[in-house]
Amino acid sequence: MVKMEKMETITTKPKKKYYHIIAIFVLSLLAVAYIALQFLQLPSLDYYAVLAALGLILFLALAWWALAVVRANATTYKVSESEITETRGLINRETKKVPLIKLEDYAIKRGIWNILLGTATVEFDTAGELGYEISMRSIGLSDAERIVEYLDKIIKKEQHVAESSTRRRASI
Repeated sequence: MVKMEKMETITTKPKKKYYHIIAIFVLSLLAVAYIALQFLQLPSLDYYAVLAALGLILFLALAWWALAVVRANATTYKVSESEITETRGLINRETKKVPLIKLEDYAIKRGIWNILLGTATVEFDTAGELGYEISMRSIGLSDAERIVEYLDKIIKKEQHVAESSTRRRASI
């Protein structure tokens, strides 16, 4: 009989570095626009209208950044020997669970922003569903690779147990 040892549970969160870099980029663009505005010779009414528009853009950018950081802090991904769990939300908590039995495929995906920021997205394709049910977005590349290696190890163990039980039945 094959003995299954208890495996660890991997827990990770989205990396907030992504949101900070975008916020710095937006703030830099706004600073350049403000400096350019100082050198333009606009009538006072136009000057204040442009300044108000820049202020509104700054407010919206900061609100988006704050919301993104709160969402990243309120999202947790867990991978255990039996299931993948995604928990998100600060006030309204939502938990999605996908049993590993239903898992058909998983992949690490990286776009240009992921490559630049050292992050990745791990997508899980499940049986009977259209598309990916859980996507671990903006997690560190090392975490993504560790999750895929962990799942590969679990699947190999399950295949080994299945082969052993098949051989045992065939010999009876």
